[in-house]
Formats: sequence, C-alpha cells, structure tokens
Amino acid sequence: MTRQRQAAGCRRTRGRVSRKRQRIQSGKPPKTGSFALMPEMVPDMATAVIDLAFFPALALAIRPALWQGKQKVNRIFVPLLLLMALANLLVHLQALGVAQTAQRATDAMLYLTLLLITILAGRVMPFFTKAVLPDVEPKRWAWLEWISTLSMIGLIMLQLLYPQQTALSLLALVSAISLGLRVSGWHDLRIWHIPMLWILFLALLWIIIGLLLVALSHFAPALTNAATHALTIGGIGIMTLGMMPRVALGHTGRRLEPSRLTVLAFAILNLGTVVRVFGPLVLTQSYFFIIHLSGGLWILAFLLFCVVYLSANPAQAPDRWQTWLNTRSGQRQCEDLRMPTAKIRSAPCTAFKQLDLRRPKTALNGLCQ
Repeated sequence: MTRQRQAAGCRRTRGRVSRKRQRIQSGKPPKTGSFALMPEMVPDMATAVIDLAFFPALALAIRPALWQGKQKVNRIFVPLLLLMALANLLVHLQALGVAQTAQRATDAMLYLTLLLITILAGRVMPFFTKAVLPDVEPKRWAWLEWISTLSMIGLIMLQLLYPQQTALSLLALVSAISLGLRVSGWHDLRIWHIPMLWILFLALLWIIIGLLLVALSHFAPALTNAATHALTIGGIGIMTLGMMPRVALGHTGRRLEPSRLTVLAFAILNLGTVVRVFGPLVLTQSYFFIIHLSGGLWILAFLLFCVVYLSANPAQAPDRWQTWLNTRSGQRQCEDLRMPTAKIRSAPCTAFKQLDLRRPKTALNGLCQ
C-alpha cells in the first residue's frame, strides 16, 4: 500500500513538472505565488482577472482624494496607474498565448516606475535639501521639468506601441541629460556629509547612468542588460532603501539621523549595484559569481535595515516629540488647528508620552484640544 502511494505521488509530481515545462516551452510564464500551489483549481484566465483588477481598483480608490485636494498635479497618478494596468494586461496576454507582448510591457512598466520616481523627486528633493541646508536655494526650471517628464512619457509610449531602437536611444539620451541638469540644480557639495541626502542623490545618479546606457545600447547591445540593472537595482532599489529610514524615523517623531548600520546598508547596496552593472562587462568569465555576489549584497543591505528598525524601541519616540513639533511640519499643523506653536512648546513632557505615536496627526489633534 505504501509503495502504491509513493508511485501515485511520483506520477503527480511528474505531471506537475511536465505541465510547468509545457508552459515554459509555449512562452507562458510558470504560475507563482499561492496559485502555484493549486494550478489545476485556478484557471489562467481567473489568475489574469484577479491580478488585473489591482491597478484599476487602486486608481479608483485614490481618485476622490486626489480630485478634492488642492494639488492638481497629483492627479497624474490616476493615468499612471491605468497605464500600469495596460502593461500588466500585455504581460497576461502573452501568458494566455494571445500575443508576444510581455517584454515590451515589462520595459514600459520599468519606465512608468521611473517616471513616478522622477516626478516625486522633483517635488521632495529641493525641499529635503532646503530643510537640512537652509542657506541653499535649489534651482528649478519648469521648462526642463517638462522636457524630462515628456521624454520619459515618450519612452513609455514607444515601449508600448512601437519599440524602435533608434528612437528609444534618442529619448533616453534626452531624458538622461534633462534629469542630470535638474539634479545639478538641487545639488550642493555639503549633501555628501548627510547620509539621508546623498543616498537619494545616488539613486538619481544611477537612473541617469541607466538612461545613458540605454542610449549607448543602440551601438553596443551588450549594454542593454547593464542598463536594466542600473535602473532597477540602482535607481529603484537605492531610492527605496533611501526613503525607508526617512519614513520610519520621521513618522515616529525621531530625528532624521540614520544609525551606522543603516549607512553601511546604503554603501553595501551601492556596491552591489556596481558589481551587478559593471561586473559582467569586465569579468565575463565570472558571470554567475557576479550574480551571486550582487544578490548577496542586496540581501545583506535590506537585512541590515530590518535588523535596525525591527529592533527599534518605540518607547524612545515620545522623548523626541518636542523636536518634531518644533519643525516646520509641526508648526504648520498647529496653525491649521488654530493653536499657537508657543502653547505646543510649553506643553508638559508627560502629555507627549500619553500620545498614540502610531497616529501622529490624531495624537496632535488630541493634544491641541
């Protein structure tokens, strides 16, 4: 009886492996996630419908808040999410065997993410620099921002509709130059002494390098892979790691001063990007070693972040609420609530310790009452 069960289990295993091999050979990506555990129970069409619902649902959920807000520029996020839904649809069309559109959709999704980053960077980077270095006046040129944004949109539309290599290279070159000029207007040499700033500038620098590599890949196709990893690991990955400590510290009332392990994580991820982007071009015989090394550095960088911030003591935050309330953000919120900032500064320390630090705005409202 045991042998019969083992034989039946082997047949089921061989069946799953053969079906997976058939999907790969037919151009369909293998199922992943929870659906991979029950491939016979969830049809490909149902998987596509469930996955495709995410971006439209997100756009529908945030639309009322964006249309009620005063910042009309924020409304661009709705069409961006719908374009992401279109790219996602093109990937599923190839998985369903309808069209060969997954590669161009994946590239379009990459540029959509980069467009989102560059738009947000144009809004927050000058503010971040000015907040730390008050005597600096970041320069912004509206015409240059339009060129940078429109060139990135052009890359997206080309990838979706007509991925012609010469046009892609020209637009990537224009995007790289315009973004580089924008970043130079926000830059000050003193930012390299402030880890919370230089990590963000390095992320933008990797985006510029990646776009230049995309432009050069028209003449050297071997640079295509390097360009992709400069944009993903360097641009998206480093920007993500750079913003995570800022949010974790700032939203809990702490000073924006990263620990030494956090700074080490910044350096390790940049090192991993250098290894992944330029390593295969220099050490062609050690490709798999470079892949494992860069992947290990990526894991180590985010692991250090987890070690630092998962082990942080939330009870330390109340002692720093006074500093947070004295910032411009705290003053602005108190003015909105029609309460003088002097009254906030004179509040006893015990009042701050009784606040719910998981909801800073709600806690501040309660204190102002």
